[in-house]
Amino acid sequence: MKTIKYYFLLVALLFQIVNVQAQGKNIMTQNQNIKQFIQIWGLVKYKSQKSIVGKFDADKVFLSLIESVKNADQKQLNQLVSTMIGPVDPAFTAKAHSYDHDTLSSYQHLLKNVDYNWIKDKKYTIAVRKQLTALSNQVNLSGNHQYIPAVWYESDLPNEAAYTDYTFNEERMNLLTLAKVWNAIEYLFPYKYI
Repeated sequence: MKTIKYYFLLVALLFQIVNVQAQGKNIMTQNQNIKQFIQIWGLVKYKSQKSIVGKFDADKVFLSLIESVKNADQKQLNQLVSTMIGPVDPAFTAKAHSYDHDTLSSYQHLLKNVDYNWIKDKKYTIAVRKQLTALSNQVNLSGNHQYIPAVWYESDLPNEAAYTDYTFNEERMNLLTLAKVWNAIEYLFPYKYI
């Protein structure tokens, strides 16, 4: 009778261990998806033509997609981000190769110290990698941007919504805050431009 109890406890313990390992893998997958999404969202926010002219509500897009992203498999994630990126105009990418570096402010045009090596990750489909590469090669030749201040050392970022009732209780808002700070540092951190 005691051996049956021990076998039962052993089986229950094995089920628990397998369950904990599965949950750990799920959390790791969610974290990886969130990281990839934040990087791509930031690239779209700061480099895409739709964002430059004000046709990309970055917060709204982030908040509407983050739950789907967390639980997506890699194929679904690629589809979500490909849709978010949308078509990339090759004319802007072609202009990026012919501009004069000396005439452009490196801050205003996001030309310095941005690491795009993450785009080469094999988890992205070839089509998504092409979209991301084309997007990273775009240069904003207008000098205006919906989310970039005209004076590089200004601390107030234009068109960033103020969430006055934000209480740190909602995971989606916490992730949005993380994404905003992460990408503001990645693209706008002043020491990159001194």
